[in-house]
Amino acid sequence: MTISCPKILKDRIKELAKMESRTISNWVVFELEKMVERRLNSPPPKNLLHSLNEPEGHYGAVTKKKAEGGK
Repeated sequence: MTISCPKILKDRIKELAKMESRTISNWVVFELEKMVERRLNSPPPKNLLHSLNEPEGHYGAVTKKKAEGGK
């Protein structure tokens, strides 16, 4: 199942295009919608999946330890 560009986002893109002093063509609006759809339908980044599987606070603890000169 693919996810299409949400209507609220499509409306916002068109609203911004109208507000812009330069003319934004329908092609640009269409391309923005397609970019959003591709991003919504692609898997999340691997580092995001990795961080979701880590215990809470894991990365913060590592960063703090490194900041204090530890390994």
